Amino acid sequence: MLTFLQNNWANLLIGGIVLVVFIIAVRSIILRHKKGGCGDSCGGCPYCGQCHQK
Repeated sequence: MLTFLQNNWANLLIGGIVLVVFIIAVRSIILRHKKGGCGDSCGGCPYCGQCHQK
């Protein structure tokens, strides 16, 4: 097991960093969706009139 870790520590480190970035991105999308949907930037959104009533 120790030999495996010594031989693959760089791959494990990069994979861990990619995993953390992915989790942060998914969490951000979920929180934004719970907060109010599209994030108030509806310039090209086809549902702009339905999402934010003026």
